[in-house]
Amino acid sequence: MQTVKYSFYPAQPYWAINAVDLSLTSEEFSASMSEIVYSFNQDEYTVEFSRDGLISISRDEKYSTNQLRPEFEDTIQKLKLILNYINALNLIFCCEADRVDQFSYFHLQIVNNRDLFVDELQCGKLLIGYLPKSGASNLFECRYKNMHSVACPIEFDPRFIMRRIVSRDALLAVQVLFSNAVKNKSTIIYLSFLAKSLAEYKNSALDHSLVLSWFVTESIVSDIYTNQLKRNKRDYACDKINELKKRGKIKPTLFNEVEKTRKKRNDIAHATMSTCISSVDSKRSIENALALIFIHFKIDLRVNFGQSVLGM
Repeated sequence: MQTVKYSFYPAQPYWAINAVDLSLTSEEFSASMSEIVYSFNQDEYTVEFSRDGLISISRDEKYSTNQLRPEFEDTIQKLKLILNYINALNLIFCCEADRVDQFSYFHLQIVNNRDLFVDELQCGKLLIGYLPKSGASNLFECRYKNMHSVACPIEFDPRFIMRRIVSRDALLAVQVLFSNAVKNKSTIIYLSFLAKSLAEYKNSALDHSLVLSWFVTESIVSDIYTNQLKRNKRDYACDKINELKKRGKIKPTLFNEVEKTRKKRNDIAHATMSTCISSVDSKRSIENALALIFIHFKIDLRVNFGQSVLGM
């Protein structure tokens, strides 16, 4: 048994709880940047926040370096699982940090395998470490003063001067929501898909965004229809939605919004590239999924729908 730690930086750099003193010596500076300032355990996972903004999620895995490497498909499935947890955690972090600390700072981007730091540890000692193949490595280099350009003093480095401080209260709120989410593996999958939908919305890939969030909506509707109402899960989505409204599982206002999204999703599926999806359509679909996640799992997320468009 060994511990594998998967780490990532959110899209915007930040300080966890308080900022680092930039006047520290090189050794003290690196130690302060990498210090774990908040952590919690939930089920088989340990989540840690370093002062420089690195977020880690680790778990024990049954693998030894003395054994044959696992099959490629096994590796892909394991990576898929951990990325679902990471993107669900990233979504919760961005939402709760903005909500609790009352700023609109984090613009969600999806974490993929190229963004991950992966450390394999045994008895607390590092066996193998993998650095990401993306811009995330630039933030990791900030931990070391000798990696900074002489031409730009560290106090003027844009990777430092623009950072917001995320409070301990915000990290506690992240802990509460994530701990609630991991009680049901379906919740993690739904939150991961919702994170991808929101990221596509911010990238103006509105049809992709709508389809991803519709997956969440349709899956939760089917779950309620099958498990609570004991009906046939093979029934059409429109019949399921209507039955949920009749039984009082969803309010008429939400029913109307879900119906609008269902028709737009059908337009995408059957009209191919000719369908025009607006930002209103995509935003509505995400809001529907958020509403159903709250109804079904009691997880309340306040999403930042802000978009940046070049030239505007």
